[in-house]
Amino acid sequence: MTSDWTELGERLAATFRSVSDRVFLIVASRSTPVRYVQLAGGPGRIDAEAPATDVVADADESVLSAAGWTAPGIAQPNWTASTALPALTAEYRALALRCVNALRDAYGIGSPDDLGYRAWREPEQMPAGRTWSAERLQRMDRGVRALELPTLGLDANRPRTPGVSVAPALRTWKAMSPSEVRDLMEYWAARPWPLSRDEVQRLAVERFGWTIEVEDGTPYLMNTVSGFTVPDVSTIGAHQDLNYLSLRTSDVIRQVTPESTAFLGDGFTRMVRAGEAGWGRPAMHELDGTVSATWDLASGAQISFRCAPSSLSAMFRTPQGVALDLRSEG
Repeated sequence: MTSDWTELGERLAATFRSVSDRVFLIVASRSTPVRYVQLAGGPGRIDAEAPATDVVADADESVLSAAGWTAPGIAQPNWTASTALPALTAEYRALALRCVNALRDAYGIGSPDDLGYRAWREPEQMPAGRTWSAERLQRMDRGVRALELPTLGLDANRPRTPGVSVAPALRTWKAMSPSEVRDLMEYWAARPWPLSRDEVQRLAVERFGWTIEVEDGTPYLMNTVSGFTVPDVSTIGAHQDLNYLSLRTSDVIRQVTPESTAFLGDGFTRMVRAGEAGWGRPAMHELDGTVSATWDLASGAQISFRCAPSSLSAMFRTPQGVALDLRSEG
């Protein structure tokens, strides 16, 4: 049974990357559903809950305490645990281990074969104190009543799906180090904007050793130093001023796997934490499987990191580019 529970822990850790804002996941015993763990995704963390003896009378709460769960209080009757987002694979695994300890050891569930799950995403709500336009209201996420989480290897309220496994992460792809990405963005943030695209390309060649390739008379900036699968750097501007510079900070992964998802997720988390050290807490957003972290700088510029299913990227939006976007949105 040990290997089965170990495998479940890996599946849970992989699945937690999908427990984003407004997503709820309950993993429970099919024979006694009161024996469960619940995960709730928020904009900045995942909160886990496990019932106490008022719900599961024979629960071994000493196991929950030893596993690092926080004991119930007056306002919260369940045992709780939280993980800040974005998180590293090791942190997802630590939360998954707490859940396994609760299900297997505290609640005495004999096998993962007895487990089923239920997951959903709550509808988006207009923030308090704000009034959205009719167009924005039309774009509101209506939520999902039954959310499929295939990495869990469980069907909703059914036994485990045989033959589904999550292998240990393999590091076969390249990515910039977090400090390299942060230093790159800080270099552009310190430039005396506005600058033209030609000036930016010249600075990139001088500072980073990148190259310029000319096609049909148009110069294109290429990050040939990192050796990524897609080396092009986007330098987009209006009139003479550059609006933004965007580049990939990792290889583009052609076949998305649990290993590549963990690789990119860890890389993104480390990038964000490096950014937080210099720019504070970012605004986090998620859309169609892509997670982004954005910082608004005092200069009027903006820095964004993105984690898509197949690659990592970074963007520096100049003060002129930010102002242009604001005018177009208004």
